[in-house]
Amino acid sequence: MDLRFKIVFGLIALSSAVIAWGLYRSYLIRGPVDPAWFEDHELTVVAYPSFVSSFGPGPQIVAAFRERCQCEVKLVNGGDTGVLLQRLLLRPDRMGADVVLGLDQFSLAEARESMDWHSLGQGEWLSWKPALQERVEEDFWPYNWAPMTLLYKKSEQDLGEVKSWEELFKRIEPQSLALQDPRTSHPGSQMVYWLWSRARQVALEQGDELDIDEAFVQELNRLSPFVHSLSPSWSQSYGLFKRDQAALTFSYATSPVFHRVVEEDWDIEALRLTEPHPYQVEYMGIPASCQQCERAKEFVLFMLEPEVQQIIMERNFMFPVIDSVEEETAFAEVSSQWSLQALLGRELEAEFLDSKERLEKLWVEALRRR
Repeated sequence: MDLRFKIVFGLIALSSAVIAWGLYRSYLIRGPVDPAWFEDHELTVVAYPSFVSSFGPGPQIVAAFRERCQCEVKLVNGGDTGVLLQRLLLRPDRMGADVVLGLDQFSLAEARESMDWHSLGQGEWLSWKPALQERVEEDFWPYNWAPMTLLYKKSEQDLGEVKSWEELFKRIEPQSLALQDPRTSHPGSQMVYWLWSRARQVALEQGDELDIDEAFVQELNRLSPFVHSLSPSWSQSYGLFKRDQAALTFSYATSPVFHRVVEEDWDIEALRLTEPHPYQVEYMGIPASCQQCERAKEFVLFMLEPEVQQIIMERNFMFPVIDSVEEETAFAEVSSQWSLQALLGRELEAEFLDSKERLEKLWVEALRRR
């Protein structure tokens, strides 16, 4: 055998032995490689069903971010927004969230009490809508928002001239409102907040003769005969409305835009009262238990890029939080009709949160007795 051949053959054999020993030693120390190891190196984004669905913005955003970062991204359905946080707490190992989407202003306090979250700063360099600047939190950043109201179908009843609750109760039939359970639905909590804010105003006008809780119960008793159902989620109550099982439903003032753009249906309208309406701000945060923390921060910033904000607007059908995104779109006219300054102010939310659990219990008990 040629000497050179022997040398080359010997080097190859030696290299193979070294590699084999290294693999065997790794096996002895760590055991066989678990396929889940590869999954652990994915960015995991947890959101609610409508965001995650093929009709929502999630898949398109994830595909765009995957191309940007050249990394794996997993989009997880964490359930309806009202139970998303509970699922994160009960099954943190299963969720493995690096980014959480879908908390609102009424669930942030509970989120902070239940889990630790990474600081994001204030994002001073971002072009936030001026009126939403105060909504930016140190540990949670908003990514969309929308006013909330009752929706109706013009072909069944024209409520365009209705500007107060008193007028509304005179115009609609009993058992016509499809609402949400506030214990499992964030929109449900917004409806309780709306009624509570009205009760608070009534109590203030009457001075010492009536406290806010008494006024709230009175308003509940007035509302109760008109309630058709109390669904566990927004999607279920909206389905009742769409199938003509309920004449009105509590939803987003931006919902009619979906029907106009996607279905070319101009029948659904948003009720606009002169009394202030509530509005929902949806937030994203990074749990302190994240595995891909730096990548998660990149994703949060990605969500606020104008192009991505437009995807959210056009697929989630809510207003963007970054300035000028909705200009020259179907959302521009709707946005001009719903000034943030004319909606319920943030200063009331802290007062409501102090009594939220008790008020929601009163709400559910009263509507179950109807």
